[in-house]
Amino acid sequence: MKNKVFCEQIFDIKVFLILEKDFSKVRKYLEKRGHIFDGDLNDAEGIVSSLEGINEWYIWFKKPIVRKTIIHECTHLTRQILNYNGIDFSDDQDEVLSYYMEYWTELFFKFYKL
Repeated sequence: MKNKVFCEQIFDIKVFLILEKDFSKVRKYLEKRGHIFDGDLNDAEGIVSSLEGINEWYIWFKKPIVRKTIIHECTHLTRQILNYNGIDFSDDQDEVLSYYMEYWTELFFKFYKL
């Protein structure tokens, strides 16, 4: 399965963008790596998944890829990465959240030329 790997230096993480149309293949690929999913997710527009204790995330967008799905999944991605790194959501962390969310959404918008 093809992935595009994004290495982010601030938190020293990797985000694997899964480049596959068929979610059932994506699910099998991730489950073989230990990821667990609740429900069938067949109607999912995208997913973000990680394993506890591992500083890697997987993200997938259903085609056709639209901006709202990227924003939605990047919200999950941003929250999970910040939580993993001990950054709580609070008023005094608002700028960290905003800039990090901007980073990921802009990266995927550029990748998909949206």
